[in-house]
Amino acid sequence: ISAGRDHLCALTGDGEPVCRGRWGGASAPPGRYTAIDTFSRWHTCAITADGEAACWDDEGVALQAGVPPGRYAAISAGWGSADRGHACALTVDGEAVCWAAHHLRAGQAEVPPGRYAAIATGDRAFTCALTGDGGIACWGDSDHRWTDEPQAAGGADARIRYTAIDIGEYRVCAVTEAGKAVCWGDSEYGYFVYSDAP
Repeated sequence: ISAGRDHLCALTGDGEPVCRGRWGGASAPPGRYTAIDTFSRWHTCAITADGEAACWDDEGVALQAGVPPGRYAAISAGWGSADRGHACALTVDGEAVCWAAHHLRAGQAEVPPGRYAAIATGDRAFTCALTGDGGIACWGDSDHRWTDEPQAAGGADARIRYTAIDIGEYRVCAVTEAGKAVCWGDSEYGYFVYSDAP
């Protein structure tokens, strides 16, 4: 299950997408899917049973402009609509790929090379991914320091390892190897790092 700004989507046991929300529920293109993600009120992306990426808006209109062909294992829908927005996915080989309806902004096209285990996109043209060895790589819009991963208590030479990552509207949160939640990003008071989640 995945919850966006104004709607949520889930996959049935047979791989059929079901979406509900403020806009009457986004009608997914017919087919079977293995993963689904939604972020903004307009945007949902999924991986088909054949491993292809598919995105659509709140009326079920396909947003396939810019979607690169290939086989994918994970997908993340950022802010999106027919005329703007972006999404990212991981190929079956663990490479990160990002695309947009028209053009990628603020460094989104500059995906760091490497193999990744998880990926998450935000609504302000930035993305973070979990590397295979538990590190974090972020790229894109850094105006509000969303891409600034917090340093470990031991300084730049001490490394925090993570097991999961996700992005909200103005912040990034990750779970450390020790099971601790760490969040960083923007608030009305500026940049913050919060590591005392309940």
